[in-house]
Amino acid sequence: MAGREHPRQLVRLTPLSVNTTALEDRIALQNREIQSLLIDNQRLAAAHVALKQDLAAAQHDLRHLSVVAGKAKSERDAEVREVYERALKLDAEVRAIDSMGADLARTRADIQELGSPRPGPGRGFCVNCEVLDVKIQSCL
Repeated sequence: MAGREHPRQLVRLTPLSVNTTALEDRIALQNREIQSLLIDNQRLAAAHVALKQDLAAAQHDLRHLSVVAGKAKSERDAEVREVYERALKLDAEVRAIDSMGADLARTRADIQELGSPRPGPGRGFCVNCEVLDVKIQSCL
């Protein structure tokens, strides 16, 4: 009986040993997959940290550029305002000069009228008017 039990045990052990080998192979494969997944996870975690740092730096730069752009816009607006005010001032000066030119033209016409030769004692006045006209012309 001992001989009979022994082959039976071998028959029983052979399928068990085949199953054990298959299970060990399967466990070894799963361990390799787990190790691969752990390495991938560590790589992804490092990439995640790097991306978060890049995002924080980009947000900081964006805030800084926004402040700089705001200052530049304010300066440009101030310059535009200054140029506009200067243009208004120059326009007012041009109008004043035009008005003075019209006044000058009327004054010249009056001088011409008063300076036209008249008989009698007013002749000296005409010479004075001509002198005044020359002086006015030299001022312009």
